Amino acid sequence: FPGFVCQGGSLPFSRRGVNPNFPTTMNAFRSFVRVLVTGLCCLGTAVAGPRDAEWKKVDEARQKDQPKTVMELLSAIEKAAFADGSWAEGTRALASRIAMEAQIEGKAKPIQNLEAAIDAAPEGARPVLRALAAEWMHGYYQMNQWRFMQRSSTGVPAGDDMETWDLARILSEIDARLQKSLADAEALKKVPVADFAELLKAGALGDGLRPTMYDFVANRALEFYASEEVAVSRPVDDFRIAADSPVFGTAEEFLAWKPEVKDATSPKARALAIHQALLGFHRADADPGAFLLADLERLRWAAKAADAGGRDARLEQALRGFIEKNAASPLSAWARVDLADRLIARKETKEAHGILKAGALAFPEHPFGKVCERLVDTLEQRELTLATESQWTPAGEEIRVSHKNLKRVWFRLYPASFEPGKAIIDTDPLPKMPGGKPAKAWDAELVDAGDFQGHSVRLAAPLDVPAGYYLLVASGREDFANEDNALAVSGVHVTPLAMTARPWVEGGIEGFVVDAVTGAPLAGIEVGAWFAKRVLPGTTKVTAKTDAGGRFEIRDQGDYRNYLLVASRGLERAVSRGWSGGRGNSERDDLVSAVMFTDRAIYRPGQTVHFKGIWT
Repeated sequence: FPGFVCQGGSLPFSRRGVNPNFPTTMNAFRSFVRVLVTGLCCLGTAVAGPRDAEWKKVDEARQKDQPKTVMELLSAIEKAAFADGSWAEGTRALASRIAMEAQIEGKAKPIQNLEAAIDAAPEGARPVLRALAAEWMHGYYQMNQWRFMQRSSTGVPAGDDMETWDLARILSEIDARLQKSLADAEALKKVPVADFAELLKAGALGDGLRPTMYDFVANRALEFYASEEVAVSRPVDDFRIAADSPVFGTAEEFLAWKPEVKDATSPKARALAIHQALLGFHRADADPGAFLLADLERLRWAAKAADAGGRDARLEQALRGFIEKNAASPLSAWARVDLADRLIARKETKEAHGILKAGALAFPEHPFGKVCERLVDTLEQRELTLATESQWTPAGEEIRVSHKNLKRVWFRLYPASFEPGKAIIDTDPLPKMPGGKPAKAWDAELVDAGDFQGHSVRLAAPLDVPAGYYLLVASGREDFANEDNALAVSGVHVTPLAMTARPWVEGGIEGFVVDAVTGAPLAGIEVGAWFAKRVLPGTTKVTAKTDAGGRFEIRDQGDYRNYLLVASRGLERAVSRGWSGGRGNSERDDLVSAVMFTDRAIYRPGQTVHFKGIWT
């Protein structure tokens, strides 16, 4: 849902109840246009109004860093706009002027100045100015959240200096301003959101689903009351919502619901009242879009607000009922996305695919139908990954294939160059796809139940491949095409050699080279070691040979870190990688440690903290 545009980046509000797969979630509906001024998000001048020439002068003065001239010009625009009833342009000029004053008077001052200006403003501008005051304070909190989180309550009233407030105080002040703004509901319901187009950034879905300024203000308040910090900043909420309550009932059942609420100021109680008010407001609309959106968002809120016991089943039942009842509305496609998400989480991907496919077919040109289509494409996408030992020996190795939406996999094994050195100290080389003839090609059947889920299988690596380094390529298509295909690549050494290595007690590295099948030690095998320097760039090569017992040792090389070991006999190679900074006897018996953990990740005021420790 809406973010607000800031100079230097986007600062999004909570995305409560919105599917993250929706590509335009942050700009679906209208949001305030803002510019970052001395740490406070406030109105900008990106969108010109009826007084284009005056606004152009404002921009020019800003570019010349003439704040006094800017404020004088904005003051003139403000008076003229309010005089002829251009509430949006006048509000924008007033707020921009106050924001400019912040450069001189301090970070939090604009909020106080804006609130002081509300009573003197024309009646037609006051409801939006109150909403803007709440928005500014919320923006100030979000940009300084870490400061508020670190402050503890002293038990002494902090006064009016916002920069001394603790978390509970700033959140309660935002709540008070939101409630004051919502108290203007009747006036805001009569104001089309399009009337304040200069003040608001347009959303991708237009204004039909949130047509009035009341819709705008109410949904901003819902985002605030759904945020986690608001919930945990208060004592434990006695208002609990049972999953079998009307919270998941039909819209009519939800509207008729009057639960007993001891504390009407609790976030859940506030949100419940707003959801019921929104549904009641749009109940008799000729176009049901706004009503259906409010109903769907009510279910999304309930999915988090209701008690866990039986909640998932009730939500799924409600979503299915919403989809069936409102099949002719594009909102049903968005509800399908919510339902599909829940099914996918339970790995019921085949049913989820059918639900999303129906939404995509029903509304192919609508954004919600396109979301369904995109998720269908994601489910149908072919996937292929490989995992195998880096060295294939005559003892027999496995190729672990993970796949989705594939019934067969094709393999090709291409000879590749292996040149030890700095470039491959950390990993074997993976050259570009070769164009020549592979040394070996084969294929294997995969199990695909048509469930759009990932599967894995273990296949035997071939044994009839000459020694050397190879590029193993797997493909979901026989022609190994790059387009519309799933490809996976891995590098492997085919070798009868095996090598072990470890930090040596005297410093450096010691190891053994043996026959990979019998384990017999191999004498006279050349072992090359490449070390990467810890401080200055570069590598050093050191060589050794195995003795009769297959053992080799390489002395400490000083200021070096990662190493590559290659034992070679012609094209037969055994490769090992590690770190040379430790010693074999570096363990100390006198050191102990403990892992501490609490019974939960976050606590509300007044809750008991339980913790445990485990010696390791």
